[in-house]
Amino acid sequence: MASHIVLAESKTTDSQVPSKLLLLVRRIWFVLVVFLFITFLISVPGTYQMLRLACVETDPECGSWVNISTGVVDLLAKYHISLDGFAIINVTAFVIVSLFCWVSGLIILRTRSYTWHGLLASYLLISLAAGGSSFVFVMGQEFTQLPDIWKELAGLAVLPMYLSFSLFFQTFPNGRIYP
Repeated sequence: MASHIVLAESKTTDSQVPSKLLLLVRRIWFVLVVFLFITFLISVPGTYQMLRLACVETDPECGSWVNISTGVVDLLAKYHISLDGFAIINVTAFVIVSLFCWVSGLIILRTRSYTWHGLLASYLLISLAAGGSSFVFVMGQEFTQLPDIWKELAGLAVLPMYLSFSLFFQTFPNGRIYP
């Protein structure tokens, strides 16, 4: 009869992070997320300033895709939208989508941070919330008064975002978070 008693089974799975490594990964994750959050906060006013200014096509600096050309200004005027209104609409949409990704990433972190998949999915959502668009604005314009080293670090922080993005689709080819 004693042979049929199952002693405490290990609840670890193949995808579960070992406890010592988990602490290290969570610390690295936390540092990256704090950096992403600071960059996100810094980029919002600069993004607004950039979007409310139009550039002239003859200006050699006007080649960036984030600059608003005079043709776009004419199109906005046709629909009775000012540049300030255009900037507010875009920044509001940017912040709403980012907040959705931040909240989703933090919920996944809260419920699944003991697995590689949970850490990967939460970091992907948070890095897309902050890094997806704010790094473009932080690095590509002069409206945020940042030291050059901060802009270089922001560029380097994009690499884990793309790595997590590619690993996410390799790990979850059907898009489901729980494989």
